[in-house]
Amino acid sequence: MSEETVTVLLAVIASLSGTGAWNYYKTRLETRSREIEDQRKEGNLFRDDLRDRIIKLETKVEECENSREDLLKEMITVRESLAEFKTRVSFLEKKETP
Repeated sequence: MSEETVTVLLAVIASLSGTGAWNYYKTRLETRSREIEDQRKEGNLFRDDLRDRIIKLETKVEECENSREDLLKEMITVRESLAEFKTRVSFLEKKETP
């Protein structure tokens, strides 16, 4: 083989390997970038799910607090009625006994 042929072959091999290497690194970088983006999205989904759960739990806590306050008010009313009825019963018992 002549020197010119060897030079041409080396140039062709170098250009093909350079382009192939460039495409390999480019594809590898794009794949890695997609993987990182997917992981970030999954992390965001998890975070968003936690936020939704917190909002639901806060709503339930508020409902329980409101329900508790209503029950306390109702219990106060029942106690007042009970005290009134006890007073009436004791008055009627005193009235019946001679």
